[in-house]
Amino acid sequence: MVLLTKGLAKVLVNTESGHEALLAVRAGGDLIGEVAFGESRPHPATVVTCTKTSVQLIRTDLLATVLASNPRIHYEMTRVLSERLRWADEQRAVFAVLPARARFARVIVEIAGTCGHTTRTGQWELGVPLSHSELASFAGVSLSSAEKTLRELRQQGAVAHRRRVLVTNMTALRGLAGLSAPNP
Repeated sequence: MVLLTKGLAKVLVNTESGHEALLAVRAGGDLIGEVAFGESRPHPATVVTCTKTSVQLIRTDLLATVLASNPRIHYEMTRVLSERLRWADEQRAVFAVLPARARFARVIVEIAGTCGHTTRTGQWELGVPLSHSELASFAGVSLSSAEKTLRELRQQGAVAHRRRVLVTNMTALRGLAGLSAPNP
């Protein structure tokens, strides 16, 4: 397992069709590989750093010893796993009812809120370089649907995109995503 102490990283997995799918974006303070902890099979994901990063490798045998002897650390590890499972369940439930356009908009809002930052001009930069294909896989839409949605969002003034996606109107994007509460 790895503790990402600083920076941003993408977690990718190869699909059965041979394409890479984006599973998550992780930031400083996040654990990576916690789901596979204790399994004797190879890790299915690839982690790609996106910024200058620093990590702390946590050996499986050492982690097992620490978890067995320290209930507080064991609780925190369980809490992290529970949060990840809850997020995955929420994504599945939302994606089952939302149209592709709303799912795609929601993914951009989530990434901007998690690891993005505002620019001097008041736009939101995602903070992590993501290809259209990675955004599409994260939203569970086809690449052609993602590109069509990006064009529509640009025409509506919600995003700008060339080499990177910039959120130019977060309120409009949140509305298209079916989100009403302010961005955390």
